[in-house]
Amino acid sequence: IACPHNDASQRLAAFLGRSQLVDEAVLRHVAASVVPLVIERMRVALRGERDSDLTRELLELLVRIDGLVPISAEQVREVYGLTRGRLADASESSNRRILKDESSAVGDMAHLSGTLMARRLSPAEGRVLIEDFLAAVSDSHFGSRIIRVVYSLLIGLARRDAEAIPWMEELFAHNGISNLVRH
Repeated sequence: IACPHNDASQRLAAFLGRSQLVDEAVLRHVAASVVPLVIERMRVALRGERDSDLTRELLELLVRIDGLVPISAEQVREVYGLTRGRLADASESSNRRILKDESSAVGDMAHLSGTLMARRLSPAEGRVLIEDFLAAVSDSHFGSRIIRVVYSLLIGLARRDAEAIPWMEELFAHNGISNLVRH
């Protein structure tokens, strides 16, 4: 996972995160040492070439590990911060790779919020973090396709959090929320 080559790290993360050939008992046994490495590899990937496929596979690996051995709330917050940072860093860029990664970050946030955040953070904290993330979404960087991803994120939140609907009404009333998110 710590390999400096994005393609190799991505393939290994995909194998560990998705393959039925990896025994769950083995993954459970190494989880405590693998999770910090995966999070650090996410950090390295975001400092480098912003490989969206790599970060997606690393996230998928964390989700699988969390299903076997719960990861800490602090580690979930770290993953959130890395995902959120993909928007903050890209907001003033015209680099196509960074803008593509920004779109992928929205999809990763939807997956993160429905898995790790839903399992390891309180609903109130999850709403605060999602609001912070959605406030960073810019109309100028996304097409209409991303609306479905945001919609899916919000519907998932509403299904598992009784306070989500009133929260959404307040969220949509904020001036800083993009029209894309409101839509």
